[in-house]
Amino acid sequence: MAIACLFLAGCGGASISLLFFDDLPQDHVQVLPFQKISPTFDSAIGAQRLVVIRDIVAWDALWREHTAGILPSPPLPPINFSQNMVIGVFLGRGSNACKDVKIESILEHTRPHRIEVNFREILASNSTCATGLRNPSTLVVLTYSFLPVEFFQKNPMQIL
Repeated sequence: MAIACLFLAGCGGASISLLFFDDLPQDHVQVLPFQKISPTFDSAIGAQRLVVIRDIVAWDALWREHTAGILPSPPLPPINFSQNMVIGVFLGRGSNACKDVKIESILEHTRPHRIEVNFREILASNSTCATGLRNPSTLVVLTYSFLPVEFFQKNPMQIL
C-alpha cells in the first residue's frame, strides 16, 4: 500500500499528506476564561482533591467542608449553576506554610472533546512564612459544560 501511495504521489495522482494525514482529526484548543472565588483562606480539607462542581447541592457540601472550623462561617458564594460551574484544587496537608496553588489555565479541546485544567504549586518569595501545616486550595468559576474535566499539575513549586 505504501509503495502504491508513493507511486501515485510521484505521478501527481495524490499527495502523501492527503493520504496519510488529512483524515486525522485535529485538536482545536480554546482558552476558557475563569474567575477565582473569594474569599480565599486555608482550607479545612486535608486530603488532596480535584473537584468539578456542577450543582448547588454539591457546592453547598464542598463549601461546608472547606470552611469547617471558621467562625463565623463565611457565606456560600452565589453561583448560578444553570450558567456556571466550579473547579477546585485542594493540595492536601503540607509541611510548608509558604506553599499555595494556582490554576494557570483552563482549555477546551475538541479531539477528544474535554476540558483541561492546568495548575501549579507555588511558593511566594516575598513573604515570611510561618511554621506549621497548611491545606492550600483554590476555587474558580467558569462557564458551565457537560464535558469531562482532566487535571494536570505543571512543574511544581514555581517561585512568584
